[in-house]
Amino acid sequence: MSYKAILVFGPPGSGKGTWGKMLGEMPNFLHVSSGAMFRAMTDATELERKAISKIDAGYLVPDEMAMDIWRQHMETLVDMEVLDPVNDCVILDGLPRTWVQAEMVDTDLNISLILSLDCADRSVLLERLLKRAKTENRNDDTEETIQKRFEVYDAQTVETLSHYQAGIIYKIDVALPPHLIFKSIGDALAAGL
Repeated sequence: MSYKAILVFGPPGSGKGTWGKMLGEMPNFLHVSSGAMFRAMTDATELERKAISKIDAGYLVPDEMAMDIWRQHMETLVDMEVLDPVNDCVILDGLPRTWVQAEMVDTDLNISLILSLDCADRSVLLERLLKRAKTENRNDDTEETIQKRFEVYDAQTVETLSHYQAGIIYKIDVALPPHLIFKSIGDALAAGL
Protein backbone atom coordinates (compact mmCIF):
# COMPACT_ATOMS: atom_id res chain seq x y z
CA MET A 1 0.00 0.00 0.00
CA SER A 2 1.32 3.45 -0.87
CA TYR A 3 0.48 6.50 1.25
CA LYS A 4 0.44 10.14 0.13
CA ALA A 5 2.94 11.84 2.41
CA ILE A 6 4.59 15.02 3.55
CA LEU A 7 7.80 14.44 5.49
CA VAL A 8 8.77 16.73 8.37
CA PHE A 9 12.46 16.94 9.25
CA GLY A 10 13.99 19.05 11.98
CA PRO A 11 16.53 18.89 14.78
CA PRO A 12 15.43 18.72 18.41
CA GLY A 13 13.61 21.91 19.39
CA SER A 14 12.59 22.82 15.83
CA GLY A 15 8.91 22.19 16.53
CA LYS A 16 8.38 19.35 14.07
CA GLY A 17 5.94 17.65 16.43
CA THR A 18 4.05 20.89 17.09
CA TRP A 19 3.78 21.85 13.43
CA GLY A 20 3.07 18.26 12.39
CA LYS A 21 0.14 18.12 14.87
CA MET A 22 -1.21 21.43 13.58
CA LEU A 23 -1.11 20.21 9.98
CA GLY A 24 -2.70 16.95 11.09
CA GLU A 25 -5.76 18.90 12.28
CA MET A 26 -6.62 19.88 8.70
CA PRO A 27 -9.17 17.76 6.82
CA ASN A 28 -7.62 14.79 5.01
CA PHE A 29 -4.29 15.18 6.81
CA LEU A 30 -3.07 12.82 9.53
CA HIS A 31 0.01 13.47 11.67
CA VAL A 32 2.00 10.30 12.36
CA SER A 33 4.93 10.72 14.75
CA SER A 34 7.38 7.84 14.91
CA GLY A 35 8.43 9.00 18.39
CA ALA A 36 4.84 8.83 19.66
CA MET A 37 4.43 5.49 17.91
CA PHE A 38 7.45 4.05 19.76
CA ARG A 39 6.42 5.59 23.10
CA ALA A 40 2.94 4.02 22.75
CA MET A 41 4.28 0.51 22.20
CA THR A 42 3.32 -2.22 24.61
CA ASP A 43 4.94 -5.60 24.79
CA ALA A 44 1.96 -7.17 23.02
CA THR A 45 4.04 -8.63 20.20
CA GLU A 46 7.49 -10.14 19.93
CA LEU A 47 8.53 -7.32 17.59
CA GLU A 48 7.48 -4.67 20.13
CA ARG A 49 9.27 -6.53 22.96
CA LYS A 50 12.49 -6.53 20.93
CA ALA A 51 12.14 -2.83 20.10
CA ILE A 52 11.40 -1.91 23.72
CA SER A 53 14.46 -3.81 24.92
CA LYS A 54 16.64 -1.87 22.43
CA ILE A 55 15.17 1.47 23.55
CA ASP A 56 15.47 0.59 27.25
CA ALA A 57 19.14 -0.30 26.69
CA GLY A 58 19.72 3.15 25.14
CA TYR A 59 20.00 2.02 21.52
CA LEU A 60 18.15 3.18 18.44
CA VAL A 61 15.68 0.69 17.03
CA PRO A 62 17.39 -0.98 14.03
CA ASP A 63 16.15 0.26 10.64
CA GLU A 64 14.42 -2.93 9.55
CA MET A 65 12.69 -3.37 12.91
CA ALA A 66 11.60 0.31 12.91
CA MET A 67 10.14 -0.08 9.43
CA ASP A 68 8.26 -3.27 10.37
CA ILE A 69 6.74 -1.53 13.41
CA TRP A 70 5.84 1.54 11.32
CA ARG A 71 4.18 -0.58 8.62
CA GLN A 72 2.13 -2.44 11.24
CA HIS A 73 1.16 0.91 12.78
CA MET A 74 0.02 2.27 9.41
CA GLU A 75 -2.01 -0.87 8.69
CA THR A 76 -3.68 -0.51 12.09
CA LEU A 77 -4.59 3.12 11.32
CA VAL A 78 -6.16 1.99 8.03
CA ASP A 79 -7.99 -0.93 9.68
CA MET A 80 -9.36 1.41 12.39
CA GLU A 81 -10.46 3.81 9.63
CA VAL A 82 -8.35 6.61 11.13
CA LEU A 83 -6.47 6.80 7.83
CA ASP A 84 -8.00 6.60 4.38
CA PRO A 85 -5.01 5.84 2.12
CA VAL A 86 -6.91 6.95 -0.98
CA ASN A 87 -7.94 10.41 0.23
CA ASP A 88 -5.69 11.28 3.18
CA CYS A 89 -2.15 12.62 3.29
CA VAL A 90 0.16 11.49 6.09
CA ILE A 91 2.29 14.13 7.82
CA LEU A 92 5.21 11.91 8.75
CA ASP A 93 7.45 13.15 11.56
CA GLY A 94 10.57 11.25 12.58
CA LEU A 95 10.73 8.71 9.78
CA PRO A 96 12.66 8.08 7.64
CA ARG A 97 15.54 8.92 9.93
CA THR A 98 18.35 7.34 7.91
CA TRP A 99 19.27 6.79 4.25
CA VAL A 100 18.46 3.09 4.66
CA GLN A 101 14.99 3.91 6.00
CA ALA A 102 14.47 6.39 3.14
CA GLU A 103 15.19 3.62 0.66
CA MET A 104 12.97 1.19 2.56
CA VAL A 105 9.92 3.51 2.46
CA ASP A 106 10.26 4.40 -1.23
CA THR A 107 7.59 1.85 -2.14
CA ASP A 108 5.36 2.82 0.84
CA LEU A 109 5.23 6.57 0.31
CA ASN A 110 4.27 8.96 -2.46
CA ILE A 111 6.10 12.03 -1.12
CA SER A 112 4.94 15.37 -2.51
CA LEU A 113 6.72 17.66 -0.07
CA ILE A 114 9.43 17.71 2.58
CA LEU A 115 9.41 20.40 5.25
CA SER A 116 12.90 20.93 6.67
CA LEU A 117 12.46 22.90 9.89
CA ASP A 118 15.70 24.42 11.16
CA CYS A 119 17.51 27.66 11.91
CA ALA A 120 21.03 28.93 11.39
CA ASP A 121 21.51 29.75 15.08
CA ARG A 122 21.11 26.52 17.01
CA SER A 123 21.33 28.44 20.30
CA VAL A 124 17.67 29.35 19.65
CA LEU A 125 16.77 25.64 19.66
CA LEU A 126 19.04 24.93 22.63
CA GLU A 127 17.27 27.63 24.65
CA ARG A 128 13.85 26.17 23.75
CA LEU A 129 14.92 22.69 24.80
CA LEU A 130 16.47 23.83 28.09
CA LYS A 131 13.26 25.74 28.90
CA ARG A 132 11.19 22.65 28.04
CA ALA A 133 13.46 20.52 30.23
CA LYS A 134 12.67 22.75 33.22
CA THR A 135 8.92 22.97 32.62
CA GLU A 136 8.51 19.25 31.85
CA ASN A 137 11.07 17.93 34.38
CA ARG A 138 13.17 16.34 31.64
CA ASN A 139 16.44 15.78 33.47
CA ASP A 140 17.98 14.03 30.46
CA ASP A 141 17.84 17.27 28.41
CA THR A 142 21.13 18.81 29.46
CA GLU A 143 23.12 21.16 27.24
CA GLU A 144 25.64 18.37 26.58
CA THR A 145 23.03 15.78 25.55
CA ILE A 146 21.17 18.31 23.41
CA GLN A 147 24.38 19.24 21.55
CA LYS A 148 25.03 15.52 20.96
CA ARG A 149 21.48 15.12 19.60
CA PHE A 150 22.12 18.04 17.21
CA GLU A 151 25.29 16.30 15.98
CA VAL A 152 23.50 12.98 15.43
CA TYR A 153 20.64 14.73 13.65
CA ASP A 154 22.98 16.66 11.36
CA ALA A 155 25.05 13.57 10.52
CA GLN A 156 21.98 11.50 9.63
CA THR A 157 19.82 14.14 7.99
CA VAL A 158 22.19 15.52 5.37
CA GLU A 159 22.59 12.01 3.99
CA THR A 160 18.89 11.14 4.32
CA LEU A 161 17.69 14.33 2.60
CA SER A 162 20.15 13.73 -0.25
CA HIS A 163 17.99 10.71 -1.13
CA TYR A 164 15.24 13.10 -2.32
CA GLN A 165 15.00 15.60 -5.17
CA ALA A 166 15.90 19.10 -3.98
CA GLY A 167 12.76 20.52 -5.65
CA ILE A 168 10.42 18.98 -3.07
CA ILE A 169 12.42 20.14 -0.01
CA TYR A 170 11.26 23.41 1.55
CA LYS A 171 13.43 24.97 4.24
CA ILE A 172 11.47 26.65 7.01
CA ASP A 173 13.31 29.06 9.35
CA VAL A 174 11.99 28.21 12.81
CA ALA A 175 13.79 31.16 14.41
CA LEU A 176 11.03 33.35 12.95
CA PRO A 177 7.95 34.29 15.01
CA PRO A 178 5.27 31.57 14.94
CA HIS A 179 2.92 33.42 12.56
CA LEU A 180 5.75 33.72 9.99
CA ILE A 181 6.67 30.04 10.41
CA PHE A 182 2.99 29.22 9.81
CA LYS A 183 2.99 31.39 6.68
CA SER A 184 6.19 29.72 5.39
CA ILE A 185 4.67 26.28 5.89
CA GLY A 186 1.47 27.39 4.16
CA ASP A 187 3.48 28.76 1.23
CA ALA A 188 5.37 25.45 0.99
CA LEU A 189 2.10 23.48 1.01
CA ALA A 190 0.65 25.70 -1.71
CA ALA A 191 3.75 25.30 -3.87
CA GLY A 192 4.37 21.60 -3.19
CA LEU A 193 0.90 20.10 -3.31
